[in-house]
Amino acid sequence: VGGPCTVNPAPLEKFIDAFYIGEAEVSILKFIEIFRELESPKEEVEALSEVGGIYLPEIENRVRRVYLKDLDSFYPVTQIMSEASVYNEAFLMEISRGCSRGCRFCMGGYIFRPRRERSPEKLKEILEMGVKFNKPKRIVLLGASVTDYSNIHELSRMISESKVEVSVPSMRVDALTKDFIGALADTGQRSLTIAPESCRILRFAMNKPIKDEHIYRAARYTAEAGLKNIKMYFIVGMPDEREEHMLEIAGMVKKIKADTGLKIKMSVNPLVPKPHSAMEWAPFVDRKSYSEKLRLLKKELKGKAEVKSESYRLSSLQTIIAMGDYSLGDVLERVYMEQNLNSWKRAFKELGMSFDSYLGERSTDEPLPWDKIDTLVKKDFLIKEYTRYHNLLGEVSGA
Repeated sequence: VGGPCTVNPAPLEKFIDAFYIGEAEVSILKFIEIFRELESPKEEVEALSEVGGIYLPEIENRVRRVYLKDLDSFYPVTQIMSEASVYNEAFLMEISRGCSRGCRFCMGGYIFRPRRERSPEKLKEILEMGVKFNKPKRIVLLGASVTDYSNIHELSRMISESKVEVSVPSMRVDALTKDFIGALADTGQRSLTIAPESCRILRFAMNKPIKDEHIYRAARYTAEAGLKNIKMYFIVGMPDEREEHMLEIAGMVKKIKADTGLKIKMSVNPLVPKPHSAMEWAPFVDRKSYSEKLRLLKKELKGKAEVKSESYRLSSLQTIIAMGDYSLGDVLERVYMEQNLNSWKRAFKELGMSFDSYLGERSTDEPLPWDKIDTLVKKDFLIKEYTRYHNLLGEVSGA
């Protein structure tokens, strides 16, 4: 098993023999070669323990995440595309990996460090070959922050010259340029997606110091480029969040609507604390608080924006799985055997376990199930970042 979910392998250790921690390009071929030649479980453990980035529950080895240093060295131009995929028959072009921003709630910003980019020359080659071999309906640019690409003007030129629609899932608003949005509009993109996350005060505490003016400017550029829609992502349930913060969000959205006339879609979802992020000790928002904040936003923005949210129940299950320990494996097994998502709480009860114990705030002193995974970011640093969040929120609120 591989991918971001393996940074906390604990809930799945009961079922999985080996976890690949990190980026597959580094040693996955060596892993496959060894695995094909194995004849016994004992050989498996001995051989795989020598492959970098492999965590083996049987021996509980502490493992360091592996990563590809040169993104230009590897890229699969031929891809499997399907209408059933999230991106619907699109060619995925990863322009960078990792993020230098350090938003405190974002697991990806920590576990994919350091930030790396593909060269413009390599991207041009990938773009040409990808279109030739795959005949995609559109191209999706991937990266934690596409607009942070160091040669954004060259990237904008490539997009403008492309004969296929190009889209970007989400963009950092303080780095957005008028030319870049115009280039996207030229290829047929019909909307812009940004992630303000919250109001100004909470953004600064999150270490995402985007000013309201950056957001207003991005909305103006969107309207001027001829796009009609803007989608905005927000997080609810950050520690020490208050009603006044929701009212600030509503005020910002109202101004965008009044100034631009854009059709606004808001995706408002609860903070899901993630391992190896500065919020791994934060509590999951309680149901009453989440519901009240959603109601307030919908009331304030009626007729101004479409507000959609993820269900509290599904988000709480995400949190439990993300923050789970080895014993959670027994719960997962029962739920799987019953093939019924409604059986979660019953499974906890029958096993004498507490559903809510996975949702509360954790002490920074307690050992965590994922401590054996070294993502190259020190735990002490994350503790300092969590403390800074609370300190900054107090300072900014006071100012």
